[in-house]
Amino acid sequence: MSKYEAELRRRLAIDGADLYDTMCWFLTAINAQAVADGGPETEELSWFEREFLINNTEFYHKERCERMTNWELLNAMAAVVKPDQPRLDMSDWPDVKLINTIVDPDDCRSDSAIEELVKRANAKCITMADYIDVVLRKVGKGSIDG
Repeated sequence: MSKYEAELRRRLAIDGADLYDTMCWFLTAINAQAVADGGPETEELSWFEREFLINNTEFYHKERCERMTNWELLNAMAAVVKPDQPRLDMSDWPDVKLINTIVDPDDCRSDSAIEELVKRANAKCITMADYIDVVLRKVGKGSIDG
């Protein structure tokens, strides 16, 4: 048994315990955010802890995205790089068209659009989410928050 297993078991036994909060606590306790993101294990884990991670990692990722604000989601999108996909030159595309492209999950050009928005945001020394918010306010479409 590792030094965190007893506390993990105690937290899971609580009636109505929030599994996501327990997962967050556990990942912090074992300093293993990288494990949840698919990286190598950083500590010796007991069988119980290993099974807990295996059985709940997908839930954790889904729940983490659902709990993110629009700002956090946009900035998380900016951090995802898929080097195996060829990039399109979208430097001449207007901002609004780029934004519409990244919110369409079926649009295969979204990675290129994200890359272009990140470039434009970096040129202004702001995050992609802040850049999109500025654009939406400028064209009168509100803001990221609604």
